Amino acid sequence: MGHNAQKVSVVITCYNQGEYLKECIESVKNSTCQNIEIIVVDDGSDDIITSKALDNLDDNSLTIIRQTNQGVCTARNNGIAAASGEYILPLDADDKIGREYLKDAVEILNSNPQVGMVYCNAILWNTKNGKERLWELPPATLLNMLVQNRIFSSAVFRKSDFENLGGYNTIMEEGGEDWELWINFLEHNFKPYKINKTLFYYRIADNYRTKNAVKPQNFLRIRRNIIKLHKNLYRKYAPVIAFPMLFMFIKNILSFVMKNRWKIKEILLQYLSTAKLRLIKPQFGLNKTEEREKQLIVTLTSFPERINEVHLCINTLLNQTLKPDKIILWLAEEEFPNKEQDLPKNLLKLKNYGLSIEWCENLKSYKKFVPALLKYPDAILITADDDVFYQKNWLELLYKSYRKSPENVHGHRIHRITVDENGKLLPYIKWKKNITSQSENETYLATGVGGILIPPHALYKDACNKELFQKLAPNGDDIWIWAMTELNNAKIVLAPNNIIRLHYINPLRDYELINQKTLYNNNKNGGNDTQLQAVLEYYPQLNSKISGVQNK
Repeated sequence: MGHNAQKVSVVITCYNQGEYLKECIESVKNSTCQNIEIIVVDDGSDDIITSKALDNLDDNSLTIIRQTNQGVCTARNNGIAAASGEYILPLDADDKIGREYLKDAVEILNSNPQVGMVYCNAILWNTKNGKERLWELPPATLLNMLVQNRIFSSAVFRKSDFENLGGYNTIMEEGGEDWELWINFLEHNFKPYKINKTLFYYRIADNYRTKNAVKPQNFLRIRRNIIKLHKNLYRKYAPVIAFPMLFMFIKNILSFVMKNRWKIKEILLQYLSTAKLRLIKPQFGLNKTEEREKQLIVTLTSFPERINEVHLCINTLLNQTLKPDKIILWLAEEEFPNKEQDLPKNLLKLKNYGLSIEWCENLKSYKKFVPALLKYPDAILITADDDVFYQKNWLELLYKSYRKSPENVHGHRIHRITVDENGKLLPYIKWKKNITSQSENETYLATGVGGILIPPHALYKDACNKELFQKLAPNGDDIWIWAMTELNNAKIVLAPNNIIRLHYINPLRDYELINQKTLYNNNKNGGNDTQLQAVLEYYPQLNSKISGVQNK
């Protein structure tokens, strides 16, 4: 075959995996296969570290495709469509390959036209604890592949075969897209080939898609989609595979329950403890008796995935012992193009009880306070999150705290920014959380889920600078409020008798037992640290605020 015909196109898909991207690319470049094309497809990553990693890829040998977030199926399909090689290796940005993998796979495909996909032994590895173990994949056959996937996603195949089979099916976006593709290969009489070497390294990370794929509802949905796409195969072999499939389902459910038993217990307790809050009826919840020098405005936001439950949160805001002058729900016109026609009736009826619904551009979580800062600069703003119930004295306690120090920002749930014995800033996960008392010599960050009271003009002039906060802390509005508070020479103050315990509206989501993303889920594994570092680099004067803590 000619030189170009031997080319392997490695399509690396990346979504918020920038910290691993360089290591992944280097593993490909170290391959003994010389004729390699590397295509990186960024599927709309929105974290700082990935943005920087992609910007630093100035290697002319790489092709970089940037797209809005469309999911891994579309990202891989787009990358493969742009590939010029005869052979394809799909690779996730957090994985690695061994030096001989591509060379060996190409030799097998060249000499065996009936072979459709080539894979190998693999290592499961965890960079956080340094542990690794052999990933024991039994040889793949049509029958055992119909029951359970036996081939990892990074097998090597011919581009022409992939295109003839229609590529990755976007129905499988929630997981199992590679499994469905391999079944498609097998259904069209292509054979798998397993290299008896360990040449692939799968990183065990806190991966959103991987975690969701084993959750019972997704476990069933993935298999239902595969059966639907290959119903003739499943109908033909049903007598043989029915019992193994049932066994796999029971095994998955039991494993899931055992791994999450403490979460399941907490979820049950949450539902019991919020039973009365779920039954609260709305009442007119705005101030009509007290004349205030400054308006007291409660401001929150929501988005389509939660819009059907946000009325439960607002009901508790309408039942506060201290009545605000306004309660505003900010919604993005982009997400609700028909505006109120796209909203549920149980939300719209709350307008009769004092709720205002206002429309703005899609600033993600920043919608809950930036539009209000711009429109009501002289008001006292209290932010709320849309996924929790608020106790009836929640607002009153924040307001009492404000009256004692009106120049500062106030909150119920506050974390102490913590350093080690050498004065080095510790990762967010190691900070002292949800304090009950504070010291003047320490620095604190308020979390939005507990509510944050922002007095008029308490934040720095850059507070509403969309270009800056979207660049530095796109998912870290709490970090941004902290920075804007400190830059304005104000402080985060803990409300006396502060409320720490959270009462979730949907505990299944917030304890991550169903597959809905949360900011906490996005930020807990280093996302806050990355965004805080970006803010500190842009505003170096903030380091002195923290160094005062370090040198106390």
